[in-house]
Amino acid sequence: MKKNKISTADEAISVIHDGDVMAAAGFVGNGTPEELLIALEKRYGETRSPKNITLLFSSGLGDGKERGLNRLAHRGLFKRVIAGHYGLMPKIGKLAMENEFEAYNLPQGMLTNLYRAVAGKKPGVFSRVDLGTFVDPRIEGGKVNEKATEEVAPGMEIERDILPNMEFEPVINEVARMDPRIFQTRPMGIRPELLRRDIEERIRYNPETNTLRLNFKGLEIESRDDIEIIRKVAEEKCIAAGKKVKAIVDYESFSIGEDLLDAYLEMGKSIIETYYKDVTRHTTSEEMRSKLGDEFVKRGLAPSIYETEEEAETKILI
Repeated sequence: MKKNKISTADEAISVIHDGDVMAAAGFVGNGTPEELLIALEKRYGETRSPKNITLLFSSGLGDGKERGLNRLAHRGLFKRVIAGHYGLMPKIGKLAMENEFEAYNLPQGMLTNLYRAVAGKKPGVFSRVDLGTFVDPRIEGGKVNEKATEEVAPGMEIERDILPNMEFEPVINEVARMDPRIFQTRPMGIRPELLRRDIEERIRYNPETNTLRLNFKGLEIESRDDIEIIRKVAEEKCIAAGKKVKAIVDYESFSIGEDLLDAYLEMGKSIIETYYKDVTRHTTSEEMRSKLGDEFVKRGLAPSIYETEEEAETKILI
């Protein structure tokens, strides 16, 4: 038998019981369920039920006078009210100031996001909004009156909320401070650090064959700072070797802007003349082989750029 999804306002309100949590949606008069609020006021007036309700709403549902949630400003109806805006419900606000129920004021936008999270079956919403203000659980927790004593938005604490729920006890010896740049609004500026780590992995020296391998496959050179990082890492590896090395450079899918090519090649020439015994290069890109080969010749360097890694290795390791 098909269930009828249409019900009267009284039937809809009948599902609310003493102690329930009720959320209301709307903005001023737009979307405000006026007929349902009228039915709830009527039921409470006749039966004194439901009582001790927790009311949650994000925006102001009312006209600043009698309509909207102002209709529900009756003593005993609410145990707790959690609101994003009291301004259009002066009658509700008056009861809050008279300590008729626990009253809290949380960020309007975050309460709206909470509705969306609930609809998406998510566990809740975490946000940094209003930390450091009266909403911060470490300060006042959004409490509006003396009757409000609980933390309705307690925040997350490692000792209370994370460690007890782990299947093992983590070993914490020396706790390092987090990089303060994480909490800044401007870009962190960590690209040079990450690129250096990447380049250090890409440039490897093998003492058994006295070979320096520079794996520039897929590398994108975007600035002169990038070029300087390559120079420093290559130089450090060569100095650590203690003698001139044989170098093999992988230029497969290598990318560099035309405005940076001269600076890159001049850096390369300096490294070659100072630290390399010999060098070969390889890439399957005919265009890249031709382009780099011509540039090496212009600078008085042997092009030595091959199609395959095997060819490059054969030429330098024989």
